[in-house]
Amino acid sequence: MQLVRSRRFPFRRFAFGVGLVGVGSLLLSATACGGDSTNAPGAGAGGSPAGTAGTAGSAGSVGGSATGGSGTQSGGGGGGGSSATGGGGGVPGLPMDASGWRNVRIGGGGYVTGLVFHPTAAGVLYARTDMGGLYRYDAARSEWVPLLDWIGRTHAHHYGILSVALDAQDPSKVYAMAGTNTDPTWAGKGALLRSKDGGATWEQIDLQGAAVGGLAGVYVGANEEGRGAGERLVVDPNLGTTLFMGTTKAGLWKSVDSGSTWTQVVATGLAADTNVLFVHVDPASSTSGTASKTLLVSTAAGVLVSKDGGATFAPLAGQPAGEMAIRASQSGSTVYLTYSSNAGPNNSESAGGGVYVMTTTELAPTEVTPPGWAFAYGGVSVDPADPKHVIVASLFNWNKEDLYESKDGGATWKALAVESVIDTKAYPHVDASHIHWVTDVKLNPGDASKLSFVTGQGVYSCTGLGTKLACTFDNAGLEELVPLQLVSPPTGAPLISVVGDRDGFRHDDLTLSPPVFMPKKGTTRSLAVAWKAPTTLVKTFDVAPFGAISTDSGTTWKDFATYPASAVNCVEYFCGLRNIAVSADGDTIVWSPVNAATSFSTDAGATWKPSTGIRSEMPKLPAKPVADTVNPDKFYAFDVMSGAVYRSLDSGASFIPSPGIIPHATADWYAANYELAVAPGQEGHVWAAVADGNTSGSDAGKGLYRSTDSGETFAQVAPAAVTAAFRLGFGAPATGATYPTIYVFGTVEGADGVFRSTDEGATWKRLTDDKHQFGTVHQVIGDPKLFGRVYVAAEGRGILYATIE
Repeated sequence: MQLVRSRRFPFRRFAFGVGLVGVGSLLLSATACGGDSTNAPGAGAGGSPAGTAGTAGSAGSVGGSATGGSGTQSGGGGGGGSSATGGGGGVPGLPMDASGWRNVRIGGGGYVTGLVFHPTAAGVLYARTDMGGLYRYDAARSEWVPLLDWIGRTHAHHYGILSVALDAQDPSKVYAMAGTNTDPTWAGKGALLRSKDGGATWEQIDLQGAAVGGLAGVYVGANEEGRGAGERLVVDPNLGTTLFMGTTKAGLWKSVDSGSTWTQVVATGLAADTNVLFVHVDPASSTSGTASKTLLVSTAAGVLVSKDGGATFAPLAGQPAGEMAIRASQSGSTVYLTYSSNAGPNNSESAGGGVYVMTTTELAPTEVTPPGWAFAYGGVSVDPADPKHVIVASLFNWNKEDLYESKDGGATWKALAVESVIDTKAYPHVDASHIHWVTDVKLNPGDASKLSFVTGQGVYSCTGLGTKLACTFDNAGLEELVPLQLVSPPTGAPLISVVGDRDGFRHDDLTLSPPVFMPKKGTTRSLAVAWKAPTTLVKTFDVAPFGAISTDSGTTWKDFATYPASAVNCVEYFCGLRNIAVSADGDTIVWSPVNAATSFSTDAGATWKPSTGIRSEMPKLPAKPVADTVNPDKFYAFDVMSGAVYRSLDSGASFIPSPGIIPHATADWYAANYELAVAPGQEGHVWAAVADGNTSGSDAGKGLYRSTDSGETFAQVAPAAVTAAFRLGFGAPATGATYPTIYVFGTVEGADGVFRSTDEGATWKRLTDDKHQFGTVHQVIGDPKLFGRVYVAAEGRGILYATIE
């Protein structure tokens, strides 16, 4: 799928307060399940029946043991599975998630920036993403297993993984560099994550204070330029307690205590602010138990070589001038390097670059660039059993990327034409003709007839290399889209979504990947349904005419014929979200576009008239409208910068402010932390989620608010219990109840997570646990057709759901 040539959809400040938990390390266990973790989801609308018992775990091919057991019951997309599957190579298997939380299947949808195989433990494979966390592949289940769902909103920036490192001598140990951005004015500081059990449990070491020699902090840029380069974090293959860590703006660091503390390496060519693209350690430069001697460190100025374990460095002689190495791959004493004129992944098509080969004994690179693409290259992988067998991937050949194979050390090359052999039938939203951002490719170290490569839309895996090549979109379990708004209509499909980068989906079956909305509009930020005429929906997106309507439940869409005067596309992270509403009967649309006055249309978007009475002097943050679910004449809008709730009694033609003021945002980028919602079937029942206090900067007023008189007055709901509410939605009433179930993402009784109330906010039940926090959450809603079904839109983790009685 072709993405816009800009950085991956950068919701950079939607982390809801990027606080840290303190200097040092925090043990985060992924073994204990809390809350409703024993309640597996049952069958329901859009879901599959309860799963059958799973098979026993597969034995690892090198020292693994079968640890599988009887399957757990699941449904609605979960499916049965073993209690644990073999990890391969002695790595512990990952337990089947018994919490009931599952992904709505879409598949991929984001940039997987790197793949890391263990060099000796067969089948141990990790995938890192720019903002969607870290995954480990489970061959027995044929799916990727997410490893970082325990990360909550205050550390959501740690979902960006810049690099992964494995211990060559202990395959159970895995390390990751976490952090999405390096701008100190708003980004959270980076962290080192380490696990001793293959990712089942983690320890977090914040890269600040004593851990980094007293510095205020080291920032990690997993969602910045150059994120598809090689591994910046490496474990010395001969001495597992020694690690090197290259950063994008803070140079090179070394640890001799398995990452607990770090010392900055400053040498010739390595300043304190050097941009390091990868670190490569020659395993043959020492013996087991002794620190390796030879290091290659790639910088923006070229590769530096150290022959004394990082004490001194010198430029690699004979490398191409003015270019930077993107990746390195070694077999025996042979090393292949790919070069580019910039770090990528989305830059000039005419960028220079090439492929080079050298030995670690001579360190004299020779160009062996394939003739099919004479410019930049990204991914490179050499067969560990045959140093003359190598695969490379072109870079910046936009939407025409290919892999090239050589069996004679680069003397001759064969283009593999991977686009022509890709099967994406199970993922109809994927366009295999638009392969891009192939910054990593890996031959399977145990079987060189298999390979995998990354793209801006996920992972592809191939078999039959050397015979008949066949590739598939290999993303089962890996969900990296950024869902921005969800609707669960009162009739029809269980769920409809709009997402960043792509457009949106109608999810008729939560277990199957759906086709994307057409015509495809890219980033789509708002979605609304006419509650009493639910075949009518409206959405807004970032390209003119900025909005569209569907009258067949999202099956087809028609662009608005016009749009309000002066409306523009969204260029800020906080604008354009939840900015459209449609009346309960579907006859009137109210829209607050970016840079334009709130307006209404009674002819399906053919014409627009400005609404009167509503504040319009903040073009980026107009008051966001919602429709009453019963009375088609009523609309409401929340101005988060003043705390005023506006109400219209004449189908959006005019608005009047309510006399009561709700606590409101202290800065424009807090706007995402406020939400207005109307209870289904309850005329005039308007609820507000308030997360960040009022203009005094205190915590006073955070929480949940409710009006039962169409916004005339508001009262705080359960203020002692609900101390912050970031997201708000409704679902079917509980058995015996008449009022819709209320769902909140926030802080209730001191705990963070997703909560529900079946008694209008009097009491609350936590639906997530410490294992399932999902980072940044853009929306939470229930299903009006099935009590207990809840949907969560998680940034970079797709859509998750559970059915909890």
